[in-house]
Amino acid sequence: MRAEDFGCPHLCAEEAELLRFRPDPESPYAERLKRYRDIDRYYPGRRFAALTDGIGCTRTFRACLNEYIKRFEPYPFPERAAWLVVLRIDGSFALEGVGTKKGQEEEIIRFEFLCFLHVNAFWSRVEELRGCRLTDRPLTVEKKDGWVMQNCSEALLTRLSEGRELLVE
Repeated sequence: MRAEDFGCPHLCAEEAELLRFRPDPESPYAERLKRYRDIDRYYPGRRFAALTDGIGCTRTFRACLNEYIKRFEPYPFPERAAWLVVLRIDGSFALEGVGTKKGQEEEIIRFEFLCFLHVNAFWSRVEELRGCRLTDRPLTVEKKDGWVMQNCSEALLTRLSEGRELLVE
């Protein structure tokens, strides 16, 4: 069944892009919510409105974003208990406890994967508010990046994916 069959709007371009994990240094998942908070800076003109079919420019979206950021609870980074995944007030995700030394490439990509799941959890909340929560769309990870799920507990993956299936293609 499609969302349209239930009278719900289709996926906007931003949501559709978030169905597949693709690390991108130009638009990191760790900064996606930060960009949503400052659309004038990161999405000039009406670009964000076009990407979100207008929902991203509503008070409801803003309230949902602020609530998500406010309620976020830091948790230990998988395999690195001294590191915490945090969501700063500006909407950017960060690892605390890392110090000045950047993590290894694998850890950076795994962190981006966790941020990807959090951004999708935020959009799931937006869908709930719109009355169109569709849980049947799986999230996909390209085979070359499938290793990112290693060392993440199943409980963590289930919680962050909001019960959606995670597929490696």
